[in-house]
Amino acid sequence: MFFNIFLRDDVTELVPVRYPECCKRCLFVNWSETSPLNVSESTFRKYLPREIKKAKKATDLCPHCENFKKLAGSRRPLNEIEGKYENFLISHKKFKQDQNQCFQENFKYLMEGEAVILFDFKQNVKIGGSPREVSSVFYSSSQRTIFSVLLITVGEKFQFFDFISEDLTHDAFLVSKCLTQIFESQTFKKFNIKKLSIWSDGGRHFRNFELPAFYHQLIVDGTFEKVEFNYFVEYHGKSWCDQHFSHISKILKTYESLVGEIISTDCLIFVLKDGFKKNDLNFQYCSSNPSIQRPTVFVWKINPQERSKGMDQMKITNFKVYYSFLLDHQSNSNEIKLFAGITNHYCKNLLNFKMYKKNRKKIQPKIAPAVDRTFGFKTGFQNIHNLRSQILQVP
Repeated sequence: MFFNIFLRDDVTELVPVRYPECCKRCLFVNWSETSPLNVSESTFRKYLPREIKKAKKATDLCPHCENFKKLAGSRRPLNEIEGKYENFLISHKKFKQDQNQCFQENFKYLMEGEAVILFDFKQNVKIGGSPREVSSVFYSSSQRTIFSVLLITVGEKFQFFDFISEDLTHDAFLVSKCLTQIFESQTFKKFNIKKLSIWSDGGRHFRNFELPAFYHQLIVDGTFEKVEFNYFVEYHGKSWCDQHFSHISKILKTYESLVGEIISTDCLIFVLKDGFKKNDLNFQYCSSNPSIQRPTVFVWKINPQERSKGMDQMKITNFKVYYSFLLDHQSNSNEIKLFAGITNHYCKNLLNFKMYKKNRKKIQPKIAPAVDRTFGFKTGFQNIHNLRSQILQVP
């Protein structure tokens, strides 16, 4: 690992990073014992070389990106299999950058009647902890599901919706019921949303055939005119929801350490609401966001009979090949068209369309043509699949 050192006359030099075995405080003590200079610790830290860094453990890394660094740093020539794998890794990084840029453009250029929704599941939280707990409580504590939805509207206004449930099954049924409750709330209806863009990671509870059928039903019922649903590239699904989950964990840990025990779901809701009131959310999440509303906490109760009925499915050929889709309601018919490469940036890179201007408000770039008309939940994507296979250069 190298560190950039900026010298005079805008000259940059690459210097290897050095990781000391002890902390900076110990470095100062050891240096002051042998140095004749009388320097304070603050001055020592100020003039400490910039290439000296504190070692940190990196976790939850993408295996493809790590393998790409190993292959790129290899000095020996790559064989045929490694060459094909390297082409796949290059395409992986390309699609990751494209999807991240699509997401950034998606909420930055929102107009009236448009919104972006981002959702994810938090790791199940344990209740029953206290400042002093015995071992039996630690191993037999009850768990709760937390499902968070982030609504982004015009002006980059953020609104979190947190759902707490005793149902520990993370599936499309719970996601659809929570989203329906949000769409029926007065907080959501006041925005008069007609075009909805949905983003999530590629987990099995999100990337399945049930949720596209649920999105299709929203079009049929007239809730929205257009619904885009997008997935982040594998191992790159971290978002603002994970930052929100970290804030939730901090609130619960502080309450259990200082106040007392969380004994029920109602107590958990009270602790979260009280924690959100006491903290400055603009400071906790991102100071550049002009407005972050107080999270709204819901309770979703289990209905075993309704879950046992199952959900409708929308069969999509080669569904795992693509990251972005569009459901569009046509005014002259009840047919639903499904597009591959819904976002404009994705269309430009995948199908070689050109954007004449980056300002999407004035000039709309060309959109990908309909791959196949879908009626009765059937469609094919062989043409786009062939195009993407050529880009990936993997048979």
